[in-house]
Amino acid sequence: MSNRALSATRSRPLSSTSGAQKPTLSKILSQASTASSSDSQRVSSKQPSTQSMPSSSSSRSASAPRRPIAFGSTYSTSRSSGSSVATGAKTGETRSISHNSNQSSVKKSLTSTRLNPHKTSNPFSSKNKYRTNFGIVYDSGEIPCRIYHTGNKMLIQWDQHPDELSYNPLILNFAEGLRENQHPYVFIARQGLKELLGSGGAKHKLLADQFLINQLSNAIRLALMSQEAESDIFEAGLGATEDLCICLEGEIPISVLDKLLVPVSRKSFDKKYSQKISKILQSIDQACGSNEEVTKLIRKKVPSYLR
Repeated sequence: MSNRALSATRSRPLSSTSGAQKPTLSKILSQASTASSSDSQRVSSKQPSTQSMPSSSSSRSASAPRRPIAFGSTYSTSRSSGSSVATGAKTGETRSISHNSNQSSVKKSLTSTRLNPHKTSNPFSSKNKYRTNFGIVYDSGEIPCRIYHTGNKMLIQWDQHPDELSYNPLILNFAEGLRENQHPYVFIARQGLKELLGSGGAKHKLLADQFLINQLSNAIRLALMSQEAESDIFEAGLGATEDLCICLEGEIPISVLDKLLVPVSRKSFDKKYSQKISKILQSIDQACGSNEEVTKLIRKKVPSYLR
């Protein structure tokens, strides 16, 4: 090849084959800056701002819970300090559930559902085991009845019907048991005495034995004279006095009624017993057929009595 042809080929520009001009340094720097700015804008658009982020409570309320509260409807829950609120999406109802008071309410409901509030006696104790003679007689098997437990209450099941039983000394043992303060003696003594006095043949059995009536009134009077503030022995004596007067149907001796009204009059002004005493005195007055002598005795012992 000649020197002219060789110089001609060397003088040709390299970009002639591609048909484009060679980029300069300024263009390369400008393109790099625009690419970096577009990438940062793309990343910032994917990350939400803190102002648009929903709170934890609103996000929980907006999303459905894992376990629905009611079947057939979707509920949203929002929790605050110590309580949760469940709102039905279909019915629109709102229910608030307290978490702090659940345990205390359960304990209270369990203690209030006891069949008998009295302390249970310890059969293995040897100290002060029997308060009255009733406990001795009951544990020896001489009381012809036992407790019959049902679903929600206790009853007494008799071995023989009360009409077929001899009241002396059975009814005296029950009357002494009014001063018992431990289960099961409390329930058996009080309920058993009530059923004995409510039996059909009780009036005839008591009126046939004046000594038995006097002994019975003495045992009831001891219960009325109880000074135990926290016990309900006095109320048990009031109930037994009413049952005795209803049993005898106005034929109760005045001396017996006078003996029973003396301890009642001492607590007639007590706010704890005044209302109950007035109701029982009215029942006694009606059971005695509004006898003037009985009414006069009641007003003498309890001046606040109104027929």
